[in-house]
Amino acid sequence: MSNQTAGSSMDERVSKLQGDLQNLVQVLVEGLKNRLSPYGVDAVEYTVLSVCMAVGPTSIRDLRELVPIDYGHLSRTSTRLEDKGLLQKIRTRDDRRVVRLRVTEEGESLIPELMAYAQEYYVLLVRDISREELVSSMAVMQKMISGSEEGENHLAQAEGPPGPSADGGGTESPSIEALIGMLQGDLMKLVTIMYQGIEERVSPFGFAVGEFSVLAACFSNESITISGLAEHVPLDVGRISRLVSRLEDRGLVWKARPERDRRVVRVEMTDEGRALAVECMRRVGEHYANVVSGVSEEELTDLIGFIETMMGNAEGAKG
Repeated sequence: MSNQTAGSSMDERVSKLQGDLQNLVQVLVEGLKNRLSPYGVDAVEYTVLSVCMAVGPTSIRDLRELVPIDYGHLSRTSTRLEDKGLLQKIRTRDDRRVVRLRVTEEGESLIPELMAYAQEYYVLLVRDISREELVSSMAVMQKMISGSEEGENHLAQAEGPPGPSADGGGTESPSIEALIGMLQGDLMKLVTIMYQGIEERVSPFGFAVGEFSVLAACFSNESITISGLAEHVPLDVGRISRLVSRLEDRGLVWKARPERDRRVVRVEMTDEGRALAVECMRRVGEHYANVVSGVSEEELTDLIGFIETMMGNAEGAKG
């Protein structure tokens, strides 16, 4: 295979990974939402609550480094959790201007139940995936997160020796439940890295990640409805509608009403919107290419297959 052909093949896989990761986020948000709704908590609220529980009292600014959520959405989510009595805002003695989020006793008692449901969902997602495939895919994700050396260490940790050593000094391999817990953390870190990289590359154009995601979805799906966009962007219809209005105010999209049914609103792109989408997507593509630079084409192919198996299992669970 020539270098040019190999490069083209790798580019295609990077593009495929980009789309699959976004689709996986959509699947996770929807699946967790359905399972956690009896508790009055959605997927984003669960994410914020569980991270606050793990790291202890933290500011929204610091929390932004740990979760793939923009500052405004994070602030609104923390307020909702406060209204539900699951989080409380505290001020430090050293600087009363600094507000930190702390999980309440009610939140602490609820989190184990929420985590059990989340774990159950992830078990469903990795159904029919062998332990070897799971460990290998997690190692590739760690390479993308931290570099190849730490990825290999993570693989060794996950595999571990088969059991206690003869002298009693060895350690056992993590259980499948522990591996799935590690998988949740790895996916969170990877998606956060991707999110922050996208934010860094589109913010010079005046975009938040949500706005860019909607613009990119419009570019890939000409003349699409708001509800149609919700199938491609992991945001609720109300928020997507507001983001479309912002893009319309900037002259990047416009809302069309077909003659045959004036009740239907379709989002069309302007020439300026298309040009800006192309440039932003190019820069985001470069970010993805940088993240996978330490990963081989074979590893990337296997990771894509792993993600698609998870999505297939999620789709099968709907039926």
